This record gives sequence, structure tokens and C-alpha cells, in this order.
Amino acid sequence: MATEPGSTSQVLALVDRRPYVFLFAVFARYWKQIFTVAGALITVGTFYAKVEAVLEQGKVMHQDVDTLKLQVGVMQQQLVAVKDAQQATAADLQGLFNAAHITVTPAAPPPKQVKR
Repeated sequence: MATEPGSTSQVLALVDRRPYVFLFAVFARYWKQIFTVAGALITVGTFYAKVEAVLEQGKVMHQDVDTLKLQVGVMQQQLVAVKDAQQATAADLQGLFNAAHITVTPAAPPPKQVKR
């Protein structure tokens, strides 16, 4: 007794003869799921790219902040040096100001000797 070929063997025979027909049938049956998965993959890829860009910007900003911290430290040292120089100049000027208020009183001339 010969058995009729089952649906599985018919599908396998169709795939062997014309694979594109099988692919078209699969696509026609599952197109919504295929597009859903493709859209999800594209969305996740886009989100990942944006997150990656934000993380890179964060790294650059962190490096910029470190550079600014170093510059602030240098500026503070320069400010201390300027303040020290300003205090030295103020002390010198105060010395000149005090010296300007010294009044010199001439010594009284010795009394003249009157000739008799």
C-alpha cells in the first residue's frame, strides 16, 4: 500500500524545487512579526547610539571640568602671589606716607655772641 505524501514532505519538496516560494509564504504569514522585530531592533539601535553619544559627551565634559579645576588652582596661586605683592606695596606706601608727615624742626641757632 502506497501512502500519500504528507504535508511535511510536500513542503520539503516545494522548498527543494522553489525556495523563494517558501520564503514568500513565510513572509506572507509572519510579516507583522517580522516588521515588529525589525522595528524593535532599529529602535533599540537608535536608542543605543544616542546613549553612546551622551556618554561620550559626559566623558568630554568630565575632562573639561578637570581642566578647569587645574586652571582654578593655578589662578588661586597667582591670586595669592598678587595679594602678597599688594600687601608689600601697601606696606612700602604706608612707610612713605608716615615719612611724609615727619616734620623737621630746625635746631635753634646758637645765640649770637654780642660783642661788648
